[in-house]
Amino acid sequence: MFDEKNVILQTKRLSVSIPTINSLGDWYKLHSDKNVMKYISDGKAGNQEETKVSLLKAVNHYEKYGFTLFDIYKKNTNEFIGEAGLIYSAFDKENKDIEVGYTLHKKYWDKGYATELAKIFIDWGFNKLHLNKIVAYCQSNNTASSNVMKKCGMRYNGKYLYNGKYECDIYVIDKKDDEAEILLSEHNPEWPLKFRQEKDFLMSVIGKYLNGKIEHIGSTAVPGLIAKPVIDIMFGVKSLQDSKSAIELLTKNGYNYFPYKADIMHWFCKPSPIFRTHHLHLVPYESNLWKERIKFRNILRANAEIASKYVELKKALAMRYKEDRETYTKGKTSFIKNVLKHDEEIME
Repeated sequence: MFDEKNVILQTKRLSVSIPTINSLGDWYKLHSDKNVMKYISDGKAGNQEETKVSLLKAVNHYEKYGFTLFDIYKKNTNEFIGEAGLIYSAFDKENKDIEVGYTLHKKYWDKGYATELAKIFIDWGFNKLHLNKIVAYCQSNNTASSNVMKKCGMRYNGKYLYNGKYECDIYVIDKKDDEAEILLSEHNPEWPLKFRQEKDFLMSVIGKYLNGKIEHIGSTAVPGLIAKPVIDIMFGVKSLQDSKSAIELLTKNGYNYFPYKADIMHWFCKPSPIFRTHHLHLVPYESNLWKERIKFRNILRANAEIASKYVELKKALAMRYKEDRETYTKGKTSFIKNVLKHDEEIME
């Protein structure tokens, strides 16, 4: 039963809500479906009493530790779609490992919800709960869940006897994996070609959402500039709401969506959060963000002195924050703002 006051997290499509005993009806419909439970524990549907035991474990787990398997609802309808979250493996703190898991009603399979949830909980675990490692378990024949783990940047780590009974594959992601090392490369003359190739691909997948232009931005778009070897692409859209449905199309075609700065853009990377070759930014065309990024790129292309100072800053930040991508990025913010401000003063 949806209760807005219990919502603690949201993605673009989903609300994450603290479970209570009032969730029993929804949980029972989920746990009593043999198709849903096929890959859970012994693969058998649960009765109401068994479901109540599981629910109470989740409720108590949240009260003790501040995280658990949460109720998951569609934002636009408040419809219960399943449960997902982080728990000590098998609800037992003695296991020490914290696992990310999900169970969704079958009609919500193959829509990207599992990946969306796993990613938000991995991010929440690392950045809000300050975890150093998160694991996931799935049966070897559960190809769909294996693919979800891989999309989230998790790596296969062998076999595991879950709860001492059920053999599963174990996947792991460490915080240092999630924060891939900053590596700067000399300018590669093939980067503009890679942009053009990806531009053609994007037109074939989400061309109907284009409003304005598709631009090559970031340091790989500036000849002679050192950069992380990641092609940054800004794709003009009419609005974030109008392009919301593009998220599902992109996640089905190799991109990973993250709700990063979700109030001003839709952000994606590929092929994985750990190893990135492309960043994609769906940005309202001619918005402030659009104009600022184009302007800064053009200044770097035209002004060798500013570009040189930017290179020195990037090198210093990469040395200091080699394994902290977020701080590396924030470290460039004041320089970029000053360059844009100075340019405006000259124009005036």
